[in-house]
Amino acid sequence: MNRTLCACVAALALSTACAGCVKRVNITPEEAKEQGTQECAIRFHRFHTMQKHADYFARTGMDRQAFVTYEQAIGALDEIRKMDPFWNTASVRECRRGCRIEMERLFGRLKIRDLR
Repeated sequence: MNRTLCACVAALALSTACAGCVKRVNITPEEAKEQGTQECAIRFHRFHTMQKHADYFARTGMDRQAFVTYEQAIGALDEIRKMDPFWNTASVRECRRGCRIEMERLFGRLKIRDLR
């Protein structure tokens, strides 16, 4: 994810957080859909951050921490899927698959390490 996109997502997160300060009772369906889309984008950014942390842990030999962080990242993707099952399904599916592949690789390394 490039810096411009990260900055846009961060600005979107801040604007969404501030928009929630004032409660509105009546919102239109379009506004509700837009808020859901923004929330999914924020959660996807959260997933991406967790995935980068897990990648770092895996590269530096902290396999257990990487495994747990990948599990948390998949949890973030599950939250997105629960909020809006049709939000960017291809990206969510591909990211989930990538995390599962890394978790299987880490599980194998942890299993070998524990047998020693």
